[in-house]
Amino acid sequence: MAIDYRQKFPNLIALSLYLAKARPMRFVFPFLCLLYVVPALAQPARAWEKAGDQAVREADWYTAQYYYSQALLQHPDDPLLLWKQAEVLRQRLAWESAARMYERLLDLDPDRFPLARLHLADMYRRLGRYDDAIAHFEAFIEAGRGGVRWLDQARQLAESCRQAQRMAAQPDTTWTIRPLGRAVNTGWNEFAPWQAGDTLFFSSNRYLWRNDTARPPRRLSRLYFAIGDGRARPLPARLQEKDAHTAHLVPAGDTLFYTRCRFVRGSRIRCQLMIRTRDRHGRWSRHGQPLPPPVNIEGCTTTQPAIGFDSTTHTRWLFFASDRAGGQGGLDLWAVPLFGDSLGPLRNLEALNTPYDEGTPFFHAPSQTLWFASNRPEAMGGWDIFYSPWPPDSLGPRHPAPPINSSFNDLYFFLSENGTRAWLASNRPGSRYLDEDSKHCCNDLFELRRHLPKGERNHAPDSAAIAAAPADTAAQAPPPTLPEFLPLALYFDNDMPDPRSRSDTTGVAYLETCAPYQARKAEYAAVLSQGLDSRSADSVRQAVNAFFEEVDRGCAWLEAFSELLLRRLERGDTVELRIRGYTSPRAESDYNLLLAARRIASVRNHFANWRQGALKPWLDAGLLKISELPLGETQSSGRISDRLDDLRGSVYSLEASRERKVVIEEIRQRRQ
Repeated sequence: MAIDYRQKFPNLIALSLYLAKARPMRFVFPFLCLLYVVPALAQPARAWEKAGDQAVREADWYTAQYYYSQALLQHPDDPLLLWKQAEVLRQRLAWESAARMYERLLDLDPDRFPLARLHLADMYRRLGRYDDAIAHFEAFIEAGRGGVRWLDQARQLAESCRQAQRMAAQPDTTWTIRPLGRAVNTGWNEFAPWQAGDTLFFSSNRYLWRNDTARPPRRLSRLYFAIGDGRARPLPARLQEKDAHTAHLVPAGDTLFYTRCRFVRGSRIRCQLMIRTRDRHGRWSRHGQPLPPPVNIEGCTTTQPAIGFDSTTHTRWLFFASDRAGGQGGLDLWAVPLFGDSLGPLRNLEALNTPYDEGTPFFHAPSQTLWFASNRPEAMGGWDIFYSPWPPDSLGPRHPAPPINSSFNDLYFFLSENGTRAWLASNRPGSRYLDEDSKHCCNDLFELRRHLPKGERNHAPDSAAIAAAPADTAAQAPPPTLPEFLPLALYFDNDMPDPRSRSDTTGVAYLETCAPYQARKAEYAAVLSQGLDSRSADSVRQAVNAFFEEVDRGCAWLEAFSELLLRRLERGDTVELRIRGYTSPRAESDYNLLLAARRIASVRNHFANWRQGALKPWLDAGLLKISELPLGETQSSGRISDRLDDLRGSVYSLEASRERKVVIEEIRQRRQ
C-alpha cells in the first residue's frame, strides 16, 4: 500500500527527524544531505528553533538537539542558538559536545550568558578535567556575575573538584571494575542490577514502543535477565507493564517490587511502585498492583524500591525515592516499615537527604548498610554512590573512593552478600554508545570484584570503603552458606513463648520474641550486678551485653539463614532441618518438655510464615522438613539453680539464659 508522506510528515522537520531516530545515521545522512541542497525544501532557521523550543518544554532533549543543530547549519555563530544547544547537550549528558559548544559560545560572546562559564566548568568537572574545571569556576567567581546562588555553587563545586582530586589520588586498590560485555550492555541505558545466584536481573530502555502515538515512537524500559555469561533476554511479557516503563525489579520471596512509569508530556514521566504476588502454585499475578498511600501519592513520582531487614528491631523496610512534598528538594530517600500486608508510618531519611537528588537505594543486610546515589556537590562529578550504617548515625553518609566512584554518573549499586562482588550502572569510559557526539548519554552495567589478601575472608563490604561502619556489624555478618550457620542458637526469655501455658504449641513466630527479650537487657544487668563492687559490676554488665549480642545475632542470622534456604529450595534441593529445644530447670520436668515443644513450634512458625509464606509451598510438599526433638531440661547443666525462690540464679543468671534456646543443629540437603 502506498504511503502518503505529505500527510504523515507534513514538513521536512518531521520527516528528517523520523528518519534520524528510526534509522542508523550512516544510512540517513546521505539522504539528509540530498534534501538540504534542494532550496525549495529548506526550512527557515527560526522554524527549526521554534520546534526545538517546543521539544525543550516537553523535556525531549534528543529532538531539541536535532532541531537546534539544523538551525545552526544556517546560523552557526548565533550566540542564542549556541546557548540553547549547549544547554540541551548538557541535559542529554553529552558532556564533551556540550563543553565544545560552551567554549565556542564564550569565544564569540563571553559576556552575554554569564552561566555559560559556570556550566562549562561543570562539564569539565564531570569529565574529570578537574584543573580546567577549577580554573573556570574561579574565573566565574572573580567575574562576580550570575547571582549569589550561582556564585555559592561555583565555590562549592571548586572545592568539590579539589576533594575529587584527592580521592582520585588514593583509589581503593582492593577493587577492580570492568564493563559487562555485549551480551548485556547496549548503546541504550542498562541500569538497576540485581544479582540472585547466577542470574543477573536488570532494566534497559532498548525496547522500541511500537504502539506509541508519538512520532517517532519513544522507547520503554523493560525488565531483563542474564544467566551466567549468557545473552540477556527480556522477562516474560506477562511480567512487563503494557505501554509503560517497567524497571527496578526487586524480588522478595513471594512478592516482586518494581517501578511502573508512564509518559505524562513528551519525554516527561511519572512513576509508581508496583507489586506482584505469587500464589501457592508458584504463579505470579497477571497484573501488578500499585502500592497504596503513603507509598504512592497522586501527582508525584515514587520509584526505585529496595527492601531491607533491620536486624536490631526485626523490622522489614521498604526504601524508595520520591519527589513528593515534605522532602529536602528534588528526589529524596523515603522509608516505610512493612508489617505483613500493612504499611507503617512514612519516614523521610533526613540524615541522608539534601536539596539535590538522592535515589537508587540498596540495603545490604549482612552489614546493615544502606547504599544510595546522589548528585550533591560533594560528588566527584555527576551522581556518586554513598552509604550509611542503618539506622543512619551522626557521622553522615560515607563516600567510597574510586573505582566505585568516578567523575561520571555512578549509581544503582548492588553488593553481594559476602561483600566481594558488586554491580553498578555508570556512563564512565567503557560504556557503549550509539554515536560519538553523545557517548556519555547512557549507562551500562559494570561489575566490581574485591581481591582480598590471601587467607582473609570478609562477608561484609570493603573495610576501606566502609571504614565508618560499626565494627561489630562486619564481625557478625552472616556466613555465605547454610552449613556455616550451624549450630544456630535461638534464645528465649524465661518461660517464653506463652508463659504459664500447658500447651505444646503456640501461634507465636520466633522473631516476635526477639525485641521484647532485648528490651529486658538493662533489667538483667541491674539484677545480676546488684550488690557487687564497681569493678565486678562492670564485668557483669559486659557479660550481659555480650550475651544479648548473641541473642541479637541469632535473630538476625535466622533471617539471613531463611533467605539462603529459600534459594536452595528454588534451585530444586530438598532440605531437612534437625532442631533441638532446651529449657532451664526452673519448673517441673513435664512442663519443661511442653515449653521446649512450644519453642520449637515458634521456630516452625517462623519458617511457615516468613516473608508471607515464602517457604510454605516446600513445607507443604515435604521438600522442606523440620525434625523436632524437644529435650526439656534433660540436657541442662547441673550448675543451674532450679529453686523457684532464686530468681537471680534460675531466671536472670547467664547460665540459665544460655539454656533457654532452640538450636538448629543439622542440615541435610539433597540435590534434585
